[in-house]
Order: sequence, then structure tokens, then C-alpha cells
Amino acid sequence: MAQLDARPDEATLDRGPAALSLEWRDAEDRLDASLTPNAPVAGEPLEVIVHVGSFDGAAFDGPVRINLRSINATMGQSVTVTREAGKPAWRATLTPQDPGTTTIEFGFRTTRNKLVHASFEVGTPGLPRWPWYVVIGLGTAGALAFGVRAVLRRSAEGA
Repeated sequence: MAQLDARPDEATLDRGPAALSLEWRDAEDRLDASLTPNAPVAGEPLEVIVHVGSFDGAAFDGPVRINLRSINATMGQSVTVTREAGKPAWRATLTPQDPGTTTIEFGFRTTRNKLVHASFEVGTPGLPRWPWYVVIGLGTAGALAFGVRAVLRRSAEGA
């Protein structure tokens, strides 16, 4: 006897070389999504591309609601997107706010309301670049000052 899936509304998640791929299917519809970059970082934009298809009947053309929130948060970012004319997918850009486990949810209505979700890890942001620019700038200014000083000393000694 086949075992029933305990979470039929949960998408499978695969980490590819350039994006996280989500896949979900039921008897009527399918949802495929990609999240770029494949290693999301808190505070940096996350591009979401979603494709909703129907196994039978007319193609789905309605809006898709996308929610992004940290696992312990009660609220997060939410956006409703419509598909651009002639485009095969819905697109949105969201920004994870906190590192740790994050949940993304996709809501849409075909024959009934559907809510699909998946969880993934968001990394901590690295050191910002501006301190490196300050250190390199100070090092360059110091080297330039010592170079000018050496040239002026030689010209003063030669005179």
C-alpha cells in the first residue's frame, strides 16, 4: 500500500548551480519556481520566477501571491504579481530580512485556492565593502606621501 505524503502543500527544493528550484504538483496543477541567487543572504534581493500550469483545461493566467518570512516571524513581505502579456512566468523581487530558516509561500486560485510553501536557509551578510575601500585608500595615500617625501629629500640633498 502506498504511503500518503504528509505535507501535500510543500514544494520540493533543489539547490542548482545558479538558483534554488522549487517544484510542486497535485492532480490538477503544477508550480515551478526558481529563486536567484542559490545562496540567499539577508538584506540582499532575491529574484523569484514562478510558473503555474494546469494539467487539463485552460492555462492559468491569474495573479500569484508570494509571501516571504522568517520561520519565527508572524509577518513578512507579501506581493501579488500578475503575468506580463506574452511572458510564460510571474516575476517578483523580495529581500529576506533575517538570516536563518525562511519560508516562501505561493498562493493562487485555479479550481480552488492553493497555497504552496517551501523553506530554505538565508545566510548572514558578509563584511561590507566600504571598510576595505577605506583601508586601501589610506594605504595608497600613505605610500604616495612616502614616495613624495623620498623624492623631495633626494632633490634637497642633491642641491
